[in-house]
This record gives sequence, C-alpha cells and structure tokens, in this order.
Amino acid sequence: EGARAAFEESLRLRERAGFVAGTGAAALALAGFEGEQGRVERADELLAWAREIFERVGMERFLGIADEVERSFRAPA
Repeated sequence: EGARAAFEESLRLRERAGFVAGTGAAALALAGFEGEQGRVERADELLAWAREIFERVGMERFLGIADEVERSFRAPA
C-alpha cells in the first residue's frame, strides 16, 4: 500500500501543478504498478489516460514505453 500511495501522490502533485508531461509519466508508472498487482482494469484506465496525454503533447516515444508496460503485466506468469 505504501508504494501505491507514493505513485498516487506523485500523480496528484504533477496534475495539480499542471505538469502535463509529468502527469502522463506518473500515470504510466502507476499503470505498471497496478498491472503488476493484478488490478488490470485500473491499469488499463491509467494507460489510456497516459496515452492520450502522450499523443496530445507529442510524446510519441512514450507511446512505445506504454506498450512495453502493458505487455509486461499481460505476459503469462
């Protein structure tokens, strides 16, 4: 629970500060964590949000990273 709280706090602070690129990166990091914890639905929501941000601000490289994160938690154990 401590790790999740830290990821969520990072996301909140970046969003509150208006740091759009950082918000996408934090959403991506939290998505990876949630996926690893088996909370795939929440991870999917965060990934969709992160991808939308990356597309909007021209962070195409991060779209590939989002794909890697998604593959990591969808891979068979």
